[in-house]
Amino acid sequence: MRSLSLRYILPPVILSILVNFMWYRGLPIYAGDQGILLANGVNVNYLIQGVLTAYTNYPYGFVPVVPSTAWVNLIFVPFSFLGNLGEEVLSTILTIIGSVFLFKLALRYYSYLSSLLSLIIYLTNWYIYEGFIEAPYIFWSQTIIYFLLPLLTYYLMLYGENEISNKVGFPIVTVIITYLLASSGEIFPIAWLGFTLLTIYFLRKRIFHAILIILFYTVSQLYWVLPYASVQIPHFSNITNSSLAEIIHESSTPLIESFSSLMPSVTPISYNLLFIVLVSFIVLLSFIFAKNKDLKFFSLLLIIIVGFDSVIYTPFYPLVKEAVLTNGFFAVLRTTQFATETFAGLFLSLLIPSVIPNKYRREVFALLLLIFIIFNFPVASGSLSERISVPNYYLELIQYLNSQQGDFTIAVFPTVCYGWYSTSWYYGNNIYLYYSKHPVIVGGIYSGYYFYSDYYKLNYLLYFINLSDPAFKGSIVVITNILYLLNVKYIVIEGDAGTNISFIRILYLPIKPYITNLNLLGEKYHLFQFVKAFGPLYLYKVNLNSSYVFYTNVDNISITSMNLTQVLKPAEYKWISNTEIQVSPSSYKYVFLTFAYSPFWRSNFGEPKNVSNFNLYYTGGKGIVIYDTLQGKLMVDDAYALVSILMPIGIGFVLDKVQRRLALIGIKLRKLQWIKK
Repeated sequence: MRSLSLRYILPPVILSILVNFMWYRGLPIYAGDQGILLANGVNVNYLIQGVLTAYTNYPYGFVPVVPSTAWVNLIFVPFSFLGNLGEEVLSTILTIIGSVFLFKLALRYYSYLSSLLSLIIYLTNWYIYEGFIEAPYIFWSQTIIYFLLPLLTYYLMLYGENEISNKVGFPIVTVIITYLLASSGEIFPIAWLGFTLLTIYFLRKRIFHAILIILFYTVSQLYWVLPYASVQIPHFSNITNSSLAEIIHESSTPLIESFSSLMPSVTPISYNLLFIVLVSFIVLLSFIFAKNKDLKFFSLLLIIIVGFDSVIYTPFYPLVKEAVLTNGFFAVLRTTQFATETFAGLFLSLLIPSVIPNKYRREVFALLLLIFIIFNFPVASGSLSERISVPNYYLELIQYLNSQQGDFTIAVFPTVCYGWYSTSWYYGNNIYLYYSKHPVIVGGIYSGYYFYSDYYKLNYLLYFINLSDPAFKGSIVVITNILYLLNVKYIVIEGDAGTNISFIRILYLPIKPYITNLNLLGEKYHLFQFVKAFGPLYLYKVNLNSSYVFYTNVDNISITSMNLTQVLKPAEYKWISNTEIQVSPSSYKYVFLTFAYSPFWRSNFGEPKNVSNFNLYYTGGKGIVIYDTLQGKLMVDDAYALVSILMPIGIGFVLDKVQRRLALIGIKLRKLQWIKK
């Protein structure tokens, strides 16, 4: 059977393995805003917690939240146990799936040789880079979309042509789109539009099934889209309204360059321009001369995508400007490449061979293959990938901290000017998130967000304090109060912090003043105790008996004018579930919870009072149970998500059964008509 022949399976499998090996080379890729890391020593709980627990410590502060789509990350859990090979194995599997079905799609339009060219382009084209798929770092949601799109398109095609039954076609198509949309985040509008256009086109002869599929995967997203939009739309509206012109201009490139706007810097500009012109010319030729309707449809969509990517140079500009200015829901149009290039990469791969004349098929094939190998080699070779090798000294530090019992916070210095962190071996979201079982507060807008000012005040004092300078009078009390409130038990001074990327600025370097001052404060006030140096990482223990829960008789606090160690007494408490804390009775009037203030941290005495961004409960000395009221919502959303994945299977069987009965009735009616005649 042709579809099962090794001749049709081996090329995509071998190329997928080869490309992924060149991308990863046995190491994980991690940088920038990437939100998933699979590597040696990673604590798998960060992938699971969002499904079970309705609060987060990223940003720091036990912040109540309903991560309704956290379940999509469960796909990474099995691969997390593979350590440094986890990302590479997962990516290889996804790449094989995408490549096999891309090859099957191409074979419906082209010869074996031309389909092979499509396959090579699919695995190496610059849209992978431009869409932030594999290099320099990974947004896994886009990666998964890119490599499942050929599978989805193939089954949409089969379903539309009645080559597969309802019980096969309906669940495969619906479940894939449902999962991909649930993981899409802020690119949801464009992702939804792309899937909907493909569904309508390929199921145009089965319009009832198309409508049913679209309705299902749309309704199945409402449980997270509506709450997400209610928070994100005002946020993005503030961003877009304040800097509309800058945003749109920065996210646009001249029309011709949008076909490949991020070209390799290793080649001369003139060669890049030649390549851009060539690809542009090929796409336009395909749109004009391609006889196959599918290819015309793909080329039309690609031209539209390029138009949106080059928005200030095209007639789309007034539309995009109005959308971005009016509503934050369209914020993704600020950087359309991020949302569209997964589709563009697939369409480009399928369109290139359409302009190869049969008479010169081998010669043109060889020429195009050579061009793509030369210009796309930096992508295929993985030379742009941000592979990281987590140092052993870091893993030893994490192992030590994770072995320490109790509830406490780890503070990391120095701080960064912006949200990303930067050391000699990685840059991006702070990497402690994936390793530490204890909450970590570190500089930047992400993990220090709710206690941003307190953290920076502590950072400043630990770096610049001069006990003989009158300007620092009272600083010891402030340092002690902040550490006490945040329940900091350990401080890590990162000697490997540095600026390995141009726009990240690490503040407070070199680290020597931290070391000097921590040692001095330890000797004079017994506030700190040096534990050990793990390579360039210096670990200090804070000598305070602190907690996240306190008893108190005051209903207000001041970090600068009060000694909080005297007015806040660590409480007796225990976690009775992931989101419930039971506090024992006492002789004090109040219970003070140092989680970031939220009305969702409710108690059997009602909502807390906001005191300096913390939670205060009046108890009159009685015991109290504090609980996260969003936990029930999370459980409902998890159930909703599970139903949205399982229900299409049942619907497919029902549709299949109904279709069979209708066909049987039709046969009987035709027999009756024949008998009457």
